[in-house]
Amino acid sequence: MIITLVKKQKGISFINDMEKTYNSLEELEKLYERTGNMKLYIELENWKYYIQHPEEEIEITESLVNKEISLSEFDLDILNTIKHENPKSIRNLANKIDKDVSNVPA
Repeated sequence: MIITLVKKQKGISFINDMEKTYNSLEELEKLYERTGNMKLYIELENWKYYIQHPEEEIEITESLVNKEISLSEFDLDILNTIKHENPKSIRNLANKIDKDVSNVPA
């Protein structure tokens, strides 16, 4: 099964994440120069871009492949409802999928 995770955030939030990971733009530049790692290069370029565009929204996707995960139709219904309707609580989710709240996993 392939599961795609999507994270939406503003540029300023991305910058904060980079600061937590690398401390500073200069530290990331040094690390990239030492390693030549392309992932670091992309993060460096994105960081520079979002410094100038802090309010722009970013959509980061990551796909996970796992042969051991098996989701039922009910599970997929829950995930699709969460993705498209953004319920505010388990009770709200239960109402949206027309199920008793006790039948919806927390």
